[in-house]
Amino acid sequence: MGVLRAVSTPNRGRSRRRSSRKLHIGVDADTGRVVAAALTTNDVEDGAQVRSLLDQIDRPIASQPS
Repeated sequence: MGVLRAVSTPNRGRSRRRSSRKLHIGVDADTGRVVAAALTTNDVEDGAQVRSLLDQIDRPIASQPS
């Protein structure tokens, strides 16, 4: 039986800071295909991405929530 070891990589004095990201997607309800996407930082409001997602869609939209 082998021995398992944890290997750590030194960060050479730099701290690694992870930041969250959000992926906003627009999905075609009929096909399930992603038709629009935007990647933002965690501090961006979800509603602020609606116009950006809609601008990526070339064909007519059957209905939009109000």
